[in-house]
Amino acid sequence: ARTAISTPTTSGTASPNWDCWMRMN
Repeated sequence: ARTAISTPTTSGTASPNWDCWMRMN
């Protein structure tokens, strides 16, 4: 999950992905 967030964070698509990850965790 950490890698999945780190990767999109640099791209700029972490907003939706991060939210989803936070909900899952």
